[in-house]
Amino acid sequence: MANTDALQRKRLRLLLRLFVGIISALVVFRVGYWMIIKADWLREKASLQWIRELPVEPQRGNIEDRHGNIIAASVASDTVVLHPQTIAKDEEMQTQVDVNLDQISTFSSDLSERFDLHGFHIEEGLPLLDKFLDKAYMAKMPQVYVVHGAGTGAMRDAVMDFLKKHPHVKAVKPGEKTTVAYLR
Repeated sequence: MANTDALQRKRLRLLLRLFVGIISALVVFRVGYWMIIKADWLREKASLQWIRELPVEPQRGNIEDRHGNIIAASVASDTVVLHPQTIAKDEEMQTQVDVNLDQISTFSSDLSERFDLHGFHIEEGLPLLDKFLDKAYMAKMPQVYVVHGAGTGAMRDAVMDFLKKHPHVKAVKPGEKTTVAYLR
């Protein structure tokens, strides 16, 4: 009887080892299949999870005072970036920029309240600021923000002098990096 119990235990251990061996072989085969055969497909799926661009559109509306008067309206606006170093070197491009700036609609509802003078020299930026103020005045904007940056203060001082003498500006509120011009 002792021999039969020992024989059954040996068979049981053999079956257990055989079962573990088969399961291990299946796991190794499956991992090898994914690592070798499906590697490109998995790499593509992984990259789609790493990098995803989702445009988020903010929900905006008008801000009204307690009487229902609109005090701030949310409008779409485009940004135009000019590199003054490139424009100053090329006479033809300078003419094209002047023509294209003139073609921007004066009465555009999406005209930005913000005018950025970063990267411009004083003699380049002030004529552009003048055109911007004309368009803002014609669009009946109450105020505009002129971003001049901190720097040495030369651009800020030139902007302040220019705005104080400009016919469309009724008041100026200076700032360290931005000056607010209240229009007539």
